[in-house]
Amino acid sequence: MCFGFSRGAYTARTIAGLISDIEICSKRQLQQFPDLWKLYKQKKSGEDESRKRFYGSTLYYNWREGRVADPQPDPEDRPDGGLVWDIKAHGEWAPEESMEVEVVGVFDTVGALGLPEVFGMELPKWTTIGDKPEWHNVELSANIKHAFQALALDERREAFTPTLYYIKTPEDFTDTEIEAQRTISDNANVEWYDMVSSPEPNLEKLRALAKIRDEATEKVVKMEENNKMKKALRDGEKVLEQVWFPGYHIHIGGGSSDTLLNKDNMEEMSNITLAWMLDQIEKYVSIDRETIKEDGYDRQGKFAQLNNERQVHLDREKEREKEGWGQWIWRNGKWAASKVAHPLTDEKNIHYEDRRHAWGVGDLNDSFTTTYKANGSKPRTPGRFALDKKGNKLGETHEYIHPTTGFRVEQLDKKAEEARKQKDHRDHKNWEKLRYRPIDLEGDKYKRQKKVDKQGKVTAYEYVFKYKDCSETLPEWQLGDADCYERLAIEGSAAYDYVDELDGTLETGIKTVRLDFWGDKASSFPVVSN
Repeated sequence: MCFGFSRGAYTARTIAGLISDIEICSKRQLQQFPDLWKLYKQKKSGEDESRKRFYGSTLYYNWREGRVADPQPDPEDRPDGGLVWDIKAHGEWAPEESMEVEVVGVFDTVGALGLPEVFGMELPKWTTIGDKPEWHNVELSANIKHAFQALALDERREAFTPTLYYIKTPEDFTDTEIEAQRTISDNANVEWYDMVSSPEPNLEKLRALAKIRDEATEKVVKMEENNKMKKALRDGEKVLEQVWFPGYHIHIGGGSSDTLLNKDNMEEMSNITLAWMLDQIEKYVSIDRETIKEDGYDRQGKFAQLNNERQVHLDREKEREKEGWGQWIWRNGKWAASKVAHPLTDEKNIHYEDRRHAWGVGDLNDSFTTTYKANGSKPRTPGRFALDKKGNKLGETHEYIHPTTGFRVEQLDKKAEEARKQKDHRDHKNWEKLRYRPIDLEGDKYKRQKKVDKQGKVTAYEYVFKYKDCSETLPEWQLGDADCYERLAIEGSAAYDYVDELDGTLETGIKTVRLDFWGDKASSFPVVSN
């Protein structure tokens, strides 16, 4: 299993690709890995996706069967008079079943290893951190059984363009076609071995036989893995789910430095994406549900502390409105003396609204700061990532929009309307900035609508995004069963009302029990209604 966030997500996918290419060796063979690694890094990507694979390639057979030096040294320069090898034969490297990867779970994969390009500058290729990904295999091969990815809707830094998985539409290869290529490969390999063992091997003939063998073997591997993918999809054993959430890159994977300053959304959105990921992987890993619950209580306890500090601050501000000049001078003099005595002590950040973890409606600070402006802006376009250079789809991406998106739009519209109506509201003049639209798609460029079948039944919700030269319609992600982690992450009466209405419209039969972090811990899980 491989997990990661951002460039760590790319690393996780690279490792999964490495395992699916070269298998996992035993400890005894580990000393051979550096030589294999050098060969692996020689594999280059191309227009043909199948040629990104190391497994079954010419380089793979160079490692397994060996590669004869071409040209050969003069006979008198050969140690034993026999052939000289550039790469000695290593035989079977590891059991084939070790190529299987059960789960890859990633949060907002960013396109490469190392550091992002900033200030419009790209690190040179010769630096380690500027390593280019030509030889990385981050594709979804038949050997990766389940892949899940949470993605940030609103990120627009070009240096943080996401990398989505996709499943290429399987072709139809018969057993007869596969066997024909295998026969060509086997026959060429037998002739190659006979030639290698002969007293005077013909290098030109060896070269031709190796080419025939390697090309036929690549075709066999491609066809076999194609059929393996086709069977897995047919039997429901291959799963790919990629869901877009409101927020910027850091909100999806968590770990914002703003959290330490009690700013931004205090990991509200990353808690939601984590809950989603837990639901996807719980079949394959052990999860301590009690720890997840206790973490929720700890978060709300932290907010209770912040709200108490906020109230004290607001009460003091009211008192200061009544103070005279003498009191004002004395208080500010005392503050100045305190700063001199304790210059490194930061003042506490006070949030002017009641702080509680909600369900996707917290502050989302824009990551497109001055540092990244020189590198350019590139808004994300769900549904338009797995494309070739001509704009054609490479495969199915299985993308969804999380329901927190629609909820955030609805709730922040209400908040903006309140600010517009109340002239004494602190955001009255800037009430429009309180609204939220995914990817800043205003007007008719964004729409959430019901999907209705022929009988008039609502089967799902979907989102319509209109881009500059096209539009995409993506389905809304449907929350899981009654006891799923996603429902455990719902917070706030408005969110519960929204989900109840959603379940009612879709006729799921689920009534989510409202978890009260401030009250009884016992009634903390959703149940199916009778």
